Amino acid sequence: MKKKTKIILSVLLVFVLVLAVIAGLNFKKVALLIDVFTNRYTQQDIEKLEEESFGVLKGVADGENEVEFNKLTDEEKTALEEGKITEEEAREIVLGKKKYVDGKVVDLSEKNVPVDKSAEIISEIYVLEATYTGKLAAVEHNMLVAYNNLPTDQKTTTNKYKLANNAINEGLALEKECDGKLEALLQKLEANLKECNKDTSVINEIRTTYKNKKSAMQVYYMRKYS
Repeated sequence: MKKKTKIILSVLLVFVLVLAVIAGLNFKKVALLIDVFTNRYTQQDIEKLEEESFGVLKGVADGENEVEFNKLTDEEKTALEEGKITEEEAREIVLGKKKYVDGKVVDLSEKNVPVDKSAEIISEIYVLEATYTGKLAAVEHNMLVAYNNLPTDQKTTTNKYKLANNAINEGLALEKECDGKLEALLQKLEANLKECNKDTSVINEIRTTYKNKKSAMQVYYMRKYS
């Protein structure tokens, strides 16, 4: 994409937030706007936060049993995003029960050992985050495609505002949905840890790393086209 187009979209997104704040007092957008102007994150920062988040999840999944807990590869994440593998299959890949090879999910029967409930829940959390990260990337992609596909005479300021504001609203809706699902999983995890007389302080660790990564990604995407 040409640099001029990227700059226009970046300015557009921030300006839409300003208008939305003035008109609707949407506090989510107020917080996001403040973050955009006060913080800067690079792709390396995002990757570092993802490593930190994965490390916390893996630590819980391993527990005392040293359960296999793998990252999804870029290919597997794309397959998940495109519906070529299900979320359940993705969780089994994470837990080492299956593998994605040449576009197919392969059973690793020799590794199909039972895993404890905590590890199962942790795999759900990991795949949940991967799923919604893919959905946010799709929102970004669709916004840019829609903008570039507009006829020249329809590339008006009004239409630009509409596309950007729609993308922001979609992103906020996905965030709310993901937050709700995460909290439900954390409640399940906490109950399981208590039942097994295990430390529950990791719940706040997971919540904190999730929020840090989410905030960084929001700011990163807003600044990406500047």
